[in-house]
Amino acid sequence: MSDFRQDTFLPLFIFFMENKIVLIADDFSIIRRIIRDKLEPHGFTTFSAENAEQVVDTIEKNDIDIVLLNPNILMPNGKSCVKAIRSMSHEKKANIPIIAITGNPFKHSLKQFQKMGFNAYSEKPINFELLIEMIQEICKSN
Repeated sequence: MSDFRQDTFLPLFIFFMENKIVLIADDFSIIRRIIRDKLEPHGFTTFSAENAEQVVDTIEKNDIDIVLLNPNILMPNGKSCVKAIRSMSHEKKANIPIIAITGNPFKHSLKQFQKMGFNAYSEKPINFELLIEMIQEICKSN
């Protein structure tokens, strides 16, 4: 009989994601908390921001791997926030993957989100299984 116990090994996904840092940016704390509570059990480390200024500041001061950003975030707004990120002098930070987390996906197509500087988008209510797959795919390619 083997001593192998499956529960002693982390799933490959958690092992791959355990060092990935996700910045969750939404002006509603409950949304940030829900996303954090869904991502952290999968091995992600999370930071939170409630406005565009905090997003830019957090990216400047930390090594963030991916940003989940509500395009309607305040101070000044999501489009300006993405523009500020994309114009950062540090190349890695300027090219950080950004996923729009939107309650109104029909207002913009993927092509329009990409034109604004987003890499992808996810609809609210969030399908966390799909979001985690999307994050995993984006992190693998970066």
